[in-house]
Amino acid sequence: MKFPAPTRGAIALFTAAAFALAACGSDDDAAETTDAPAAATDDTVAEAETIELDIGFIPGPYADMFKGGIAPILEAQGIEANIDEISDFTIPNQATVDGDLDMTIFQNDAFMDGYNAANGSDIVSILKIPSAPLGMYAGKGSATSPADIEDGATLALTSEASNLARSLNFLETLGLVEVGEVPEGEFATEKDLTSNPKNLKFELVDAPQVPRTLPDVDYGVALGNHIYAADGVTLGDAIALEDVPEASQITVTVLAENAESAGAQAVVAAFESDEFRAFVENDPNFASFVKPSWWK
Repeated sequence: MKFPAPTRGAIALFTAAAFALAACGSDDDAAETTDAPAAATDDTVAEAETIELDIGFIPGPYADMFKGGIAPILEAQGIEANIDEISDFTIPNQATVDGDLDMTIFQNDAFMDGYNAANGSDIVSILKIPSAPLGMYAGKGSATSPADIEDGATLALTSEASNLARSLNFLETLGLVEVGEVPEGEFATEKDLTSNPKNLKFELVDAPQVPRTLPDVDYGVALGNHIYAADGVTLGDAIALEDVPEASQITVTVLAENAESAGAQAVVAAFESDEFRAFVENDPNFASFVKPSWWK
């Protein structure tokens, strides 16, 4: 971990103790001993104020958002942010637990809670950020609204459990299916549908593959960050976009023990700054992103 170890209080105590010990000697000894601790204390303070953060992302909008809107704010404060872009979404949380990452910005609460439950970890959310919505996109199909989707159409959905459930709930809000209740702590699957009046068929693929699968299916329900990174399709091409619920908004996550650390709070402050707000509102790439409640 790169969070600073000593606190200012500890430094002050160290300095006071050094001078107290010096006072017990002779005047000459005191002159010799007070100079060296002063220099050491200056070095210690400099070390204490140095913050270096290793932050994990999945390649896409949130890494770009951080590079353009957050990193410059942190850099101006002397905070070094190392951006680690990891293609495999199963890695960042384990890297956080192992101490290889100080923070991640790639997941929502549902994904985080599922990971914690399965692994006994204590990763927590410290701030929601502007998030790309889930959306429905046409592949071989010709519908321009959900109501016009053809009977028997094939839809590509992500196979990852929490986002599959999210996709099915999105289809339910569009009036295309009805999802039955599932036991607490479990995620709905296509087997939990209680109504599917259009007899839709589902092809489950890895989340990043949904946009690439569009030429081979009628429609796809894709996560916004994967649409952002895809060629030939944009958020503006969606037939319908999700009104992203809070539990599905992307969040800044750390180990619980680091939630109040100087580095974590500096990142929160940067996201909440007027400078970052202006960056997002003036960048067309983020125009369709859903803003968290604190933004309003």
